[in-house]
Amino acid sequence: MIEEGGTIYGLSQSASPVFLFSILVLIIVAIALLSWLCRSKFAVVFCSLFAIAIFCAIVGISPSCGMKNTATSAIANWWKQTPIPPSQTIGPSPKSNSGRVWLNSHSYVAGGDRSPIILYDNPNASNPTMNQLANFLRNDKTDLEAYTPTHVCGDFAEEVHNRAEQQGIEAAFVILAGVNHAINAFQTTDAGLIFVDCTGGYKIPYIRTSPSNPFGSPTSWDKIAYVQKGKPLGMISLDAAVNYYGFSYSGYERWKTDKMLFDAKVNSYKNQVRGRYSVPQNEYYQLQMQFQEISQLAGRIGPLWGEMGTVQSGQIFWEGHD
Repeated sequence: MIEEGGTIYGLSQSASPVFLFSILVLIIVAIALLSWLCRSKFAVVFCSLFAIAIFCAIVGISPSCGMKNTATSAIANWWKQTPIPPSQTIGPSPKSNSGRVWLNSHSYVAGGDRSPIILYDNPNASNPTMNQLANFLRNDKTDLEAYTPTHVCGDFAEEVHNRAEQQGIEAAFVILAGVNHAINAFQTTDAGLIFVDCTGGYKIPYIRTSPSNPFGSPTSWDKIAYVQKGKPLGMISLDAAVNYYGFSYSGYERWKTDKMLFDAKVNSYKNQVRGRYSVPQNEYYQLQMQFQEISQLAGRIGPLWGEMGTVQSGQIFWEGHD
């Protein structure tokens, strides 16, 4: 599926040759058993014809196949209309435009625990300003939850969507192909379409300069996502994006330039102090100035998020459906 750790449930599957051979063997055994038990030619002939009809339906031979497809369609329609408890209990009760994220007529997106992703939509929600969106993300603690095999990126995006809608903020659920990832989108009134990734728990790679140095370590996993088809999916921490880099992909490229400068300064500093326990006083002052420059640059670029791969395509879902 397009969401790592989750599942898309399909309602139509083709039978394998092994399965068909097993069915045929069972039919032959059943006919032989009936012949021995009933000792009635009529019963044996009737059961044989009925068994052959079932086998033809499974294989796909008309007209039995048509009856099988009709029955399958009826079961599929019932399945889609049967309410399933949501994987999260956030937000109001589902409304007419609330429900699953359907990729096509018979496949929907599920979270890490195989429960369907359920989007709760607030009919009174509206598009936020960028400041309103940033305040919501800072106050929301979804990003601090643990990433586990049963709680994956789709679950994080589901929670952010539903909590935003609950607070009157219009939100979307986004699937990105090529990176197998799910995020959120918000149409702000003053900054345009903003992509947000609140997936936490070390799912998104970050970089530390050294075990004893805090540079690059996040205290929040709220990130602005930079999405452009055919380019790497970029991430910048919320505050760094708001304060310095903006929300266009060119802003992310400026962040990468600053990141390269940061790496160069850190490597230079490490090479000068490596293996040394003391330095002359004039050199000490120079090293102190270099460290201050590194600290200032680190404060600007924020946590050092790594790239996840190239975005091939994306789908934005502003509401769910049952």
